[in-house]
Amino acid sequence: TGIPTSERPVTHFWSFGDGQTSTDEQPLQHLYPVTFADAKYKVSYTVTNDLGCSNTMEKMITVVKTCRIDVPNVFTPNGDGANETWNIQALSNADKCEDAVIRVYDKRGLLLFNAIGLSEKWNGTFNGEALPVDTYYYTIDLKLPYTNVTYNGVVTILR
Repeated sequence: TGIPTSERPVTHFWSFGDGQTSTDEQPLQHLYPVTFADAKYKVSYTVTNDLGCSNTMEKMITVVKTCRIDVPNVFTPNGDGANETWNIQALSNADKCEDAVIRVYDKRGLLLFNAIGLSEKWNGTFNGEALPVDTYYYTIDLKLPYTNVTYNGVVTILR
């Protein structure tokens, strides 16, 4: 009598098409690099039993592009009509940035500016008062279909 097929030891091998692999039966997740153009990957899954019999399944997947943004590091809200607001611009795929969450904080961590999407511009004020010349910390959270990407850095107000 042989061992029933369902009880035979098996090995699992996943190839994600980007050079990464896993031997887990069900990998929890695999993160592909953020791209600015659609990228295709061939994912394969091979199961092999202790007798060397194997079966492989393959599927092409597409990782959709994300948006690229331009974040200025300084602006001058001084009333001269130039660089009056901090304006983040999408360089590509603006539709992917519609749900971006933008926050600006002072050095103590006080939230000064909060916006959803790139259309709202910051004028360097908090509660209607002009903020002083200083450096402020920002976070930009892009809510993408399959992952979130966070950018952070500093922006300086000059007058």
